[in-house]
Amino acid sequence: MGPPNAIAEPTLWGVPVATSVAMTQSKFLVGDFRMAAVWDRMEAVVEISDSHSDYFIKNLLAVRAEERLTLTVFRSDAFIYGSF
Repeated sequence: MGPPNAIAEPTLWGVPVATSVAMTQSKFLVGDFRMAAVWDRMEAVVEISDSHSDYFIKNLLAVRAEERLTLTVFRSDAFIYGSF
């Protein structure tokens, strides 16, 4: 564990654990993330406009944020997804 004033990161058998709200309860994903890479296909773009419908008259703005990423898994058996 370590001293009481140290920030404890969750681990399982010495491997870091990340919690996420993107995965449903009772599901898991275990993997060797060194066997995968995330590629940035397009930089993040944020656009703001008042040119939609009657937004100009009502003094409203529409905001669109977009980024395109792709995930390459070099070895498919490096990841396991399942249910508890």
